[in-house]
Amino acid sequence: TSVNAFSPALMLPLQSRQYSSRSSALSVHKKSHTDNRKSEPKALEQRRGVIFALSSLLIATATSNEPAYGLPEQKSYSSNARNLDRLSNGDSSGGSVYSNNPTSPAAEKRRAMVGCKIDASRKEVSRMEGSGDQLSEKDCNLRVMGGDSEFMLQALRELDCPACPYGIRGA
Repeated sequence: TSVNAFSPALMLPLQSRQYSSRSSALSVHKKSHTDNRKSEPKALEQRRGVIFALSSLLIATATSNEPAYGLPEQKSYSSNARNLDRLSNGDSSGGSVYSNNPTSPAAEKRRAMVGCKIDASRKEVSRMEGSGDQLSEKDCNLRVMGGDSEFMLQALRELDCPACPYGIRGA
């Protein structure tokens, strides 16, 4: 026969205590239950099994990585709050969208000049060209202003990261 988790047989150890108020402190007296002595260890074992199963389920539920479906998406009412939400989610782009494929020659120069200011993009240019020396910011700017901006745009395409500052990984 199976024993229900809330059956009287499982409650015996709890019911077998009698509280008296004769002294200022509570004293606990055990009643004698000679008729249920044999079922007491089995009932205690079953209760421990139920408690273990429920606590395991609770821990497994609390540590799951699934999102809470009961909570709606947070509503931001100001641009400051939207920026803070974006930064909290790991997006450091400043809300801007950067294109490493500009449409006009002037836009190509502007984007390449931004790349010249960032150490990681100059290192990428040196790696792509196979030169051991890292390009200095001054030399990079002179090269871009001289009309060659494609070398930097290629490096920026390699380092493309929409959630990074300036859209460049390592910036």
